[in-house]
Amino acid sequence: MFASSLFQSSGPYHALVGEGRRPDLDILRGIAILGIFFLNAPYFIDFANGYVPPLPLSEGDAILTRFADIALEGRFRGLFLVLFALGLVIQWQRCYEHEAPIPKLQRRLTVLLGFGFVHCLLFWAGDILIGYAIAGLLALPMLANPSSKLTLKGIAFLAFGSTLLLVLGALTNEPQVQFNDPHYQAFLAQFDGNFWRTREANASNGALMLLALMLGILWQQLGMVLLTVAAWRSGALVRPWPLTHSLALIAALLGCAYLSSRQWYDASAFNDLLALVASSFSGFCTALIVVHLLYRWSFTENVFTRALASVGKMSLSCYLSQSLFMLVLIHFFGSEIVSEFQLQDYLLLSALVSVISLVICPLYLRVFKLGPAEWLWRHWYSDKNKNTRVC
Repeated sequence: MFASSLFQSSGPYHALVGEGRRPDLDILRGIAILGIFFLNAPYFIDFANGYVPPLPLSEGDAILTRFADIALEGRFRGLFLVLFALGLVIQWQRCYEHEAPIPKLQRRLTVLLGFGFVHCLLFWAGDILIGYAIAGLLALPMLANPSSKLTLKGIAFLAFGSTLLLVLGALTNEPQVQFNDPHYQAFLAQFDGNFWRTREANASNGALMLLALMLGILWQQLGMVLLTVAAWRSGALVRPWPLTHSLALIAALLGCAYLSSRQWYDASAFNDLLALVASSFSGFCTALIVVHLLYRWSFTENVFTRALASVGKMSLSCYLSQSLFMLVLIHFFGSEIVSEFQLQDYLLLSALVSVISLVICPLYLRVFKLGPAEWLWRHWYSDKNKNTRVC
């Protein structure tokens, strides 16, 4: 044995760990990756501002904006982050009796970091892989800590990252861009989707996003990873929750919804970042609730859930291909998208991408065991130890 186990020798957590994959987790991963695209799609045109609606708001824009801010923003990223943290634990469990898990997982996360840098600078400035990989690398030495210690560290990192973001918002308290702003109108008039100009803008935005990551988002993510592992190690994800805990979570979600709504009435950089912090925390809490409920109710197996599980198995390939799809779409139809698209159009576009993913992924996995990006990932991190068991 090369390291300690991250849970007791028996119990419900063992249902997650084995040679095969747990379909329920793949289904959640598929839901998360498709939902992330819907929230990201408007930002591929203008990463700094996202979708800036014409004023006054149309009824469709108003409904979708309010619904996304309250019910969707942060939820899919939070779910994906919690599943990422559980994936670290599962990989540790599969390795620890056969080889030292930390070096293996460090190689795995370093390759993921490489994917993230290429994706961020060339395709999509809002990449999430870099933050997850660095948070995972920082968390690895702490995974075997007692759950109480992990909880304290997780709360400290989460509070530290959130505070840094709010201080940054207070120092750069600029108003939101409005549709009729002359500078924004000039941007719309000049936008033509040219590949090289959009890639240059993406690289600049990617560099700014990396700075924002280091200034706060990364520490939030590290805190959430540690708190997820702490919930795992303490058994909180499978034990019934006391009524007081459930009420506290509901109160936290309602409080986050209120903080997120402040940006509707007082548009400023501070309220934008306040909404980001609130939605991140709300998404994290929602993800823990979903995983907790997964131990009581499982998904019904049917054609749709099997397709979602296939998307989840190919989540890295799907995530990267979504960015490639948007890059090509904007190059050829960028001017039309800028001038004509409203939020309901982005919703229809994301629904189309979801349907394509749900059709292609199951067909692809009938022929191949891994998605193309997953195959490269495993090949590169496993290549140095060809004779060791693949974890």
